[in-house]
Amino acid sequence: MAASVGISKAGPKRHDLREDRREIGRDTRDIRTDRRDIRRDERERRADVRDYRADKEDGASRRELREDRREIAGDTRDLHRDRRDVLTKDQRD
Repeated sequence: MAASVGISKAGPKRHDLREDRREIGRDTRDIRTDRRDIRRDERERRADVRDYRADKEDGASRRELREDRREIAGDTRDLHRDRRDVLTKDQRD
C-alpha cells in the first residue's frame, strides 16, 4: 500500500508543467528578439560599410576614414559576441 502512495505522487505536477511551458515560451521570445536585434545591427553595419566606401571615393580625410574603420570593427566585434551569446542561450535551453 505504501508503494502505491509513492507512485501516485511521483512526477511533476500540472502546475510545474504549465510553468515550464511558460518559461520555454519566454525564452523562445527572448531568443527571437535577440536574433531580430542582431539582424538590424547587421543591416546598420552594412550601411556603415557602404557609407565608408562612399566617403573613401569622395576623398574623405584619413582621420575620418580611420574613425569610421574603428567604429565598423567595434560593431563587428559586438555582433560576433551577440551571435555567440544567442547561440549558447539557444543550446542551453
